[in-house]
Amino acid sequence: MVTVLKTVVAQATVGSNPTPSVYPERVKRVEGPMLQSWFFYTVRCVDGSLYCGITNNLDKRMKKHNAGTGAKYTRNRRPVVLVYTEKYDGISRARKREEQVKHWSRIKKEQLISGSLS
Repeated sequence: MVTVLKTVVAQATVGSNPTPSVYPERVKRVEGPMLQSWFFYTVRCVDGSLYCGITNNLDKRMKKHNAGTGAKYTRNRRPVVLVYTEKYDGISRARKREEQVKHWSRIKKEQLISGSLS
């Protein structure tokens, strides 16, 4: 999805009636993280440890983790298995959730994964 944001610039006026104008060359097309769905995810590594992260493409991210080109933490702990995801409308909320869960104990993370966290 592409959203067009218009940049409005006030014209320099000689009178007392300034008229804002939109200049086509200043129309900014915004594509990227703020318009995409983002995912907070947790993977279980081969050694049983858990890794949390965010991405806007789960399939691509899992392939990177399992190819050894994902996070440094998971490189020597392959293969990893996706065990939990949450979907967010923007990167900011996904990052906040990641930060929150990363500080949890392993027991609390396991409860989240199993669905027993209230």
